[in-house]
Amino acid sequence: MKLLLRLSTVASLVLLAVGSEASEMGQELKVEPANFAVLRARFGTYGYQPRQAIFLEASGLRLRLPAGGSAIPQTGLYSYFALAGDCEVALTYELLNVPPPRTGYGSGVGLAFDVEGGAGRGVIQRVFRPGAGDGCVLQTAPGESGTGMKDVDRFVPAASRRGRLGLRRVKNELIFLLADTPDDPLKEIERLPFTDRTIRAMRVFADPGGSSTAVDVRVRQIDIRAEEIAGGVPRTEPKQWSWAWLWLLVPAIGGVFVFRTWRARRRV
Repeated sequence: MKLLLRLSTVASLVLLAVGSEASEMGQELKVEPANFAVLRARFGTYGYQPRQAIFLEASGLRLRLPAGGSAIPQTGLYSYFALAGDCEVALTYELLNVPPPRTGYGSGVGLAFDVEGGAGRGVIQRVFRPGAGDGCVLQTAPGESGTGMKDVDRFVPAASRRGRLGLRRVKNELIFLLADTPDDPLKEIERLPFTDRTIRAMRVFADPGGSSTAVDVRVRQIDIRAEEIAGGVPRTEPKQWSWAWLWLLVPAIGGVFVFRTWRARRRV
C-alpha cells in the first residue's frame, strides 16, 4: 500500500512538472510612438481608404472611419511576420468616438490572429453591440477540420473607454486578456480551444460592425512576444518532407555511372 502511494505521488509530481513546463517566448517586438517606423517596415494595411483612415500621431496610431452606409468594411493593419509556438500580443487602446450603433454586430477596435492557410482565426474586440451594450466580443472560428477550434462568439461586459486587449496562445488554447486601464495588468477573461499551427498574421483594426456609425479609435502601443517572430517559414514550424530532390539525384547518379563506364572502356 505504501509503495502504491509513493508511486502515485511520484506520478503526480511528474505530471505536474510536465504540465507546468511552458515554452519561452524569447522574441519580442514593441510598437510605440518612439519606433513607429516598425509599422511601415513590418505591417501592411487593408480596408476602407487606408491611406486616409489610418495615420500616425504623436500619441499613437489612429484608425478613423466615417459614418456612412454598412458598406464601410473593417479597416486596419496586418503583420508581414508570422508568430510560431506560444505567443502573445497586447494593445493599448482608446475609444475616441464610437457612438452606440443601432444595427450590426458591434463597432469598435479589435485584435486578431489569422492561422496559416486560412485554417481559422481568433479575435478579441472592445465594442458597442446593439442589444448588449459595452463589452468585449471573444471569437474563434475554424477554417477547416482538425484544428481543434470551434465557432464561438461570446460577449463579456466592459465599460472602460481606455484600456488594454490581448490574445495569448499557449499550445492549443487561446487565452483572452483584458485590462480596464492602460496601466493595469492584463487579466484572463476566457480561454477557448485553438490550434498550435503558425499564426501567419496578426491584425489590429477598427470595425463599424455592419452599422452606419463612425468609428474613431487610437492604439497607443502594441506588445508582441513569441517563441519565434519570423518573416518567412519559422524554424519551429514542422518541416514537410519532400521527394522533389530525387528528380535531381537520379540523373546525377546516372551521370556518374556513365562516366565511370566510359573511363573503364578507355583503359581496356
